Amino acid sequence: MTPGASPPLFVRHAGNPILAAKDWPYPANTVFNAGAVRLPDGTTLLLCRVEDFRGHSHLCAARSKNGLDGWIIDPEPTLAARSNMPVTPNCAARRVSSAWGVQPHPLSTTVRRSRFG
Repeated sequence: MTPGASPPLFVRHAGNPILAAKDWPYPANTVFNAGAVRLPDGTTLLLCRVEDFRGHSHLCAARSKNGLDGWIIDPEPTLAARSNMPVTPNCAARRVSSAWGVQPHPLSTTVRRSRFG
């Protein structure tokens, strides 16, 4: 580190990626370690965005006692998008909102619109 420089805010774990498509109990093209939370009992819950071989995404929960290994992955999608949702360019936020019943954060929608039209 350069003298006077700040230490890194995040340090990638040497074992990354912690979870990958090869770890999944069903066919998956790729897995994104989307969000983690420590539950009151100390278990780590990881909510992953999983992409299938059609390019469609769903959410799947994985749990670990220490947050590093021993993951127990739900045997099927925890929260699947409706199969009748159209797939069109640059509509990920709209698809997530209507398929999963969640609202995209206004700032991310604004940034997405300003970057992609």
